[in-house]
Amino acid sequence: MKTSVAIIVALILGAAAGGNYFLSGGSTECAGSYEEKLRCFSRHYAALVEIEGTAAAIKDLEARFPDDPFVRSSCHFLMHEIAHASVAQFETPEAAYAAGSTFCWDGYYHGIVEEVAKARGDNGAREWLAGICSTIRGTTVLDFKTCTHSVGHGIAASTQGDLPASLALCDEFPTSELRLSCYQGVFMYDAVAHAGAAVSGKASPLYPCDAVSIDYARGCYTYYMKAFLQAHGGDTAKVFALCGTITDDVVRHSCNESVGRMTTVHDITRAEEIGMDACGTALSDAQKADCYDGVSYELIIFHESDRQALAWCSSVEPSLAPRCTAHAALFYATLFAPMTGMPAGT
Repeated sequence: MKTSVAIIVALILGAAAGGNYFLSGGSTECAGSYEEKLRCFSRHYAALVEIEGTAAAIKDLEARFPDDPFVRSSCHFLMHEIAHASVAQFETPEAAYAAGSTFCWDGYYHGIVEEVAKARGDNGAREWLAGICSTIRGTTVLDFKTCTHSVGHGIAASTQGDLPASLALCDEFPTSELRLSCYQGVFMYDAVAHAGAAVSGKASPLYPCDAVSIDYARGCYTYYMKAFLQAHGGDTAKVFALCGTITDDVVRHSCNESVGRMTTVHDITRAEEIGMDACGTALSDAQKADCYDGVSYELIIFHESDRQALAWCSSVEPSLAPRCTAHAALFYATLFAPMTGMPAGT
């Protein structure tokens, strides 16, 4: 693998200036605000990918994960950064995609598709995005949901955040679950791009999720939930109250469930503690049960197993434990059902 002169110079200058272009120690070497730490680690992983390769960068992140709270809360986006840097290291995007890892909620795969789509632009990306999920060597439903979610990122990047245009492209996937994954990818990209600005100062506290059709709203609440929580100072009870105003049963469930999901992902190693605190502020048993489902879902996705989710369900109050257990078992069976190719129509 060739190392660019620019990277070598950056590393030398960074070391001379006491910078963090290539980390060798713990998280204390990336200090400052959240944004400063994120930039610091992004430089680190860009350098590590170019010098030692994608696998080394992923291994480094995995090693930091258990002991570094910042890495745990940001690992999905750091996997995006590793993917962005990895695209240039492979002959084709498909080869870069195949070299990835599911670690931290499939962030690597999202980042590959996002980076390629952004580089190709609106017109150049569409044909490639339409076919990428048919080229992957997947074995489960989750593999293909991960790809269509990644395509959602790529579509949003290629359309420069045009929500109606992006969602319309997701509509071309042949099944409702694959379309939902794509919608979620679009809304996740949009929520991160706006960093919460899209919900502040709006006439509706649930904007934009209450401004789109029901089909799209499920995907919106999943990934705009973090912005809603931030807008209300992390007060989950206030957000549950907002979820309670939604009239559609399925969408309301998605909103409640997303409280559990988005609080848990902040530190998956403390999922049970965080989930119990967040779900405990629900305004009804129905909301609490939905929230418990969200915690279960994230545990299953992260660990690629149902063991942790079933243990979680056994710890909730006896009146809600059977439903939690049944839903966790269903999530796992559905996500890891065999699937070796995209359905006809893509």
